[in-house]
Amino acid sequence: MTTDPRLTTRELSPQTWSNFEKLFSQGGGWDFCCCMVPHRGCHLTGKQAPTRAAGHAQNLQAKKDLVMQGRAHGILVYRDGEPVGWCKYGPVDELPIAGLAKPGRKIANQAHDPTSQWRIPCFVTHKQHRGQGIARTALAAALESIQGNGGGWVEATPLAGTYSLPQRYHQLAKTYGKDSPEAQKYLEEWPTIVVRGIGRVPAERGGFGSRAWVGTVSMFERHGFEAVEIVRGSRVLMRRHL
Repeated sequence: MTTDPRLTTRELSPQTWSNFEKLFSQGGGWDFCCCMVPHRGCHLTGKQAPTRAAGHAQNLQAKKDLVMQGRAHGILVYRDGEPVGWCKYGPVDELPIAGLAKPGRKIANQAHDPTSQWRIPCFVTHKQHRGQGIARTALAAALESIQGNGGGWVEATPLAGTYSLPQRYHQLAKTYGKDSPEAQKYLEEWPTIVVRGIGRVPAERGGFGSRAWVGTVSMFERHGFEAVEIVRGSRVLMRRHL
C-alpha cells in the first residue's frame, strides 16, 4: 500500500478507536467534525452545538457509538506507530445514515450515482505530515478493504484543484468593491484545470489545505477512477468498479 516503511494502516474498529480519538483531538481545524458530516449529511445546528468544543464532544460520542455498532468504516494511517491520517469510506446507506440528521435539515452529502455501492467522502492528514503520501496510502487501503468486502461501484467527489484569490483581486475589491465590473471581470478569467473525460473545470477558490478534504482528482485517477461529471464548482464525480 505504501513504499514508505514507516507508514502502516489499520481499519477503524473498537480496537483502534483510541487512535481515531487521538487523531481527532489534536487541535486540527477538522477536529470538531470527527468525520460525522458524512454520516449525518450536515453539520450540527447552532442550537445543538453552540461552540466547536461542544460540537466536538457530541460528534466524538456519536462516532464512537457508530463504531461500536459496526456502522462506521475508515482507514487510519500511522507513521512510526502514531496516527497521522484518515480516510472515510463506507457503503452508501451509511453515508449518510437515514434519520441521523435533525428532521427538516437539508442533506447535502448523498450519493451522486444511484448505482454506487460505496463512497469515499473524506480524508484527513495531520498538518505536520502533509505532502508525504498519507492520503494516497489511506485511499489504497480503503480500496483494498472495499474489494475484500464484495467490491462494486465506488464513487467519490474530489477536487480538480484550488486557486487562492491573489492580492490583485483583493486590491480591486477594496478599491472598487467586490461587485464592481473591475472585480467581476477579474473573476471571469478564473483559472481552470483540464480533467480527463470532462474537459476544463474551474479551480476552487481558496487554499488547498482548507478545501482538499475530499481528495484530489489526480489522486483518484492514479487509482483507476474515471471522471463522470462536474458536481459543483471544482468537485468532480469519479467512479471505479472493483
